[in-house]
Amino acid sequence: MRTSRSTSFRIAGMFRELPSVLPLLLLCSFFLLLISPSPVLSSPTTSRRASDLDGGEHMVTLTANDFQSGISTDLTFVEFYSPWCGHCKRFAPTFKNVAEIQEHWAEEGFRIKRVNCANSGDVCESQKVTGYPSLFLYRNGQMVEKYKGDRSFEDLMSFTTARASDYRKQKEAKVGKVAAPAGAGAGIAAGAV
Repeated sequence: MRTSRSTSFRIAGMFRELPSVLPLLLLCSFFLLLISPSPVLSSPTTSRRASDLDGGEHMVTLTANDFQSGISTDLTFVEFYSPWCGHCKRFAPTFKNVAEIQEHWAEEGFRIKRVNCANSGDVCESQKVTGYPSLFLYRNGQMVEKYKGDRSFEDLMSFTTARASDYRKQKEAKVGKVAAPAGAGAGIAAGAV
């Protein structure tokens, strides 16, 4: 009985000190809420996760109306995602960074785009998307490769750089701009424009 009585005195003593500690606890809690990226305190348009999911200015989000025209020419790397998918939310900043850095390949004919499957489910179904996020590479409107690598920044950069570079070389070969063999020192083959 004595232990329960001493415990109750300790608890009562803590509550006596509460009024002096309460302002400090409230201030710390408020500060933590301010710096937290919690979607509870911010609207979907201002939260970090929502802004990462929208793709920003560096990526075009395709819909059912423009999907075919959006992939019909050149090489297009497309992410199929859903805004409610936890994997997609975690992957969004990485994909957005890759799209920003690789934007310079657009003039070479390599583009990075996305499809929101919650809004354009018919597109995702027609492309046989079975999980989110899914990454497909299209060439002139035809799916040529499903990305199966790691979803890390480094692996995606390596994949997109390699595909864009290969595509540029293929385009140059078609117009007669064939690079000289390694070690030739010429840079561009003779007679190339």
